[in-house]
Amino acid sequence: MDAVSSSLDQAADTLARRTRDGTLERMAQHLGSTFPVVRHLADDAVASAVERTLARAREREIEHPLDYVFISARNALRRAAKRSRREASPSELVELRATPFEPDVHSEAELDRVRAGVATWKNANIRAVMLVVIDAAREGEYLTLREITDAASATLDEPLAAGSVKTWKRRGIKKLVEQFNLHIPDDEET
Repeated sequence: MDAVSSSLDQAADTLARRTRDGTLERMAQHLGSTFPVVRHLADDAVASAVERTLARAREREIEHPLDYVFISARNALRRAAKRSRREASPSELVELRATPFEPDVHSEAELDRVRAGVATWKNANIRAVMLVVIDAAREGEYLTLREITDAASATLDEPLAAGSVKTWKRRGIKKLVEQFNLHIPDDEET
């Protein structure tokens, strides 16, 4: 028996053992949680990686077949996640809710003061996004990221990317807290 045949037998034996003891299943779960946008592909990525590992073991010796499977599956999921983000349209992005301002803005006068201050901000993008969010808060509405993006795009009369709007909203909220000493509740979706 030559070294390559021995390597193939060892790799097949190791991977069969790891399948039986649940290691490959746990690997798929771990990779799925690492790349949640393509979690549904994790089992298939591990299975394909096992096939690639066995095919490679036919050609050359593989000392650590489990490591080879992990790296191969991880790389496949990383590529799929990048592809998924590139191909997603703004409407497919996770919709986010506007952060409410009710805790510190108790009156129309206070809201008007905050809105007037935001209207003086130099960055037109952050200003437009935050004015949309403030106006929604005045009405007691919680807008999705898509709705904020559409409204800010209309205000600026140019198309805006949802990812940029999310960043501008986050920066605007930080600026509101600093400039107006507002307490804005943590919003994990922001």
